[in-house]
Amino acid sequence: MAADNLKFQGFKILVVDDEKPALEIMDVVLSFYGAEVIATTSALEALRLLQERQPDLVVSDISMPGMDGHDLIRCIRGLTPEQGGQVPALALTALGDPRTKQKALTAGFRYFLTKPVDLPELVAVCAKLIKTSPGC
Repeated sequence: MAADNLKFQGFKILVVDDEKPALEIMDVVLSFYGAEVIATTSALEALRLLQERQPDLVVSDISMPGMDGHDLIRCIRGLTPEQGGQVPALALTALGDPRTKQKALTAGFRYFLTKPVDLPELVAVCAKLIKTSPGC
């Protein structure tokens, strides 16, 4: 288990969720596995942090007030690669229907999980996305 908890050592993960308890749980879990977690409750703040901190992965809730996750990922995908426009991204939402999933993937997310998130699955998907992203 000791080597496994360093699975994300050296990687930065930007987590965006307007629900603070969900944000805190993901922060604790991903940090346990060695990630440097950059957490925010705002999509607008996430855009600033993305360009400032250049994370290796974005994990974002979809249903947020103001700018939602779909708007966030569209803005990210509009950035140049140097600005973070190709960063892999995981969508999270309480709505698990096929239409919602397809909308998230079409918007630019690479993977989709429903809430409440199964934490081992979250870790596995994050590892897969980081491993398959360019430059890793």
